[in-house]
Amino acid sequence: MSAVKLTVDAKDGLVRLNPRRRNSYGGAHRGNVVLDARDDVAHLSVEEHLNGVQCAPLFADLFQSKRLSGNGSAGAVLTARGNNSEALIHSLDGHVDFEVTNGALEGTDLWYEMRRARALWKREAAPTQANTGRTAFHTLKGTGTIDKGVLSNRDLQLDMDYLKANGQGTLDFASQAVDYRLQTNVYRIPEEGAGAEMQDLKAAEIPVRVSGTLADPKVRLDLDAVAKAQAAQEGR
Repeated sequence: MSAVKLTVDAKDGLVRLNPRRRNSYGGAHRGNVVLDARDDVAHLSVEEHLNGVQCAPLFADLFQSKRLSGNGSAGAVLTARGNNSEALIHSLDGHVDFEVTNGALEGTDLWYEMRRARALWKREAAPTQANTGRTAFHTLKGTGTIDKGVLSNRDLQLDMDYLKANGQGTLDFASQAVDYRLQTNVYRIPEEGAGAEMQDLKAAEIPVRVSGTLADPKVRLDLDAVAKAQAAQEGR
């Protein structure tokens, strides 16, 4: 943190940090925090706004995860009850919005997995180009509600070089369990090289399931849907 500005008002167990401003993770942060510890169980209220932060170090600190990079902005209005961090996370409620640009999902090459799934269905050789282990994207954005520490998101949008995806799912902040279902669409094909063979799946919708945890996500394509999409394309 740098350029920190805050006002602290505390009396009889009621603490207000309002307003708070600082520079952190390469961007700007502002927010308000109210901690009410006058009862046996403390109550926390938070309003946060982040702009232009670097997601890689932020995610590493918050979730011990190196799975997301990019330039991000986010807002959150949250409440929680508890006398330790575990209780606060399990009781977390509120809503969030986020947008990450020019980033990557590390650990999975979605374009390669799409090509590999098509090759399996067509009984062709697997792609010769190496799996890069990352999915670069232009934009990742959405909004969500948090109930008892679980984020529910129904409007996830992911825009990549050759793919667009829309989806919904959940993220459990306590266990870091991920459960997402995406509808991917091949909207552009490279003229040559890696992925040129995907022309026959252009405009087809292919379901993708993301499960596991933030630290170890599992991405699985619905191969039956790939087959149906291919059959539909060939039947036109």
